[in-house]
Amino acid sequence: MLKNMLTLFFVMLITVSVLSAEGEEKYGKEITLKEKTKVTDILSAPETFNGKTVLVEGEVLSVCQGMGCWIEVAGEKENEKIKIKVEDGVIVFPKDAKGKKALVEGVVAPVKAEACEG
Repeated sequence: MLKNMLTLFFVMLITVSVLSAEGEEKYGKEITLKEKTKVTDILSAPETFNGKTVLVEGEVLSVCQGMGCWIEVAGEKENEKIKIKVEDGVIVFPKDAKGKKALVEGVVAPVKAEACEG
């Protein structure tokens, strides 16, 4: 598993808030966690977080241009990112979310690379 990128896969409980100058857009269910987990911590010890529900926050670096089924969110360190993947059609991330801040709650799990194509 790559240390600089881990995929978060959200099966049922998914919440994404994309914040921009125009306001907040919410996707999925309400956020239930209060404490944020650092992307750095997840990438440093992915096995510790596997299967756990976490809340992460960061800038959206890229968005699936096909079905809008994933986003990549920046971590706290340079060149650090985590991929947020949802089941196709459950949530469609807006293609213009790049550069906006995202607050994401979901379950950490490894996902095959081909599951993130689109």
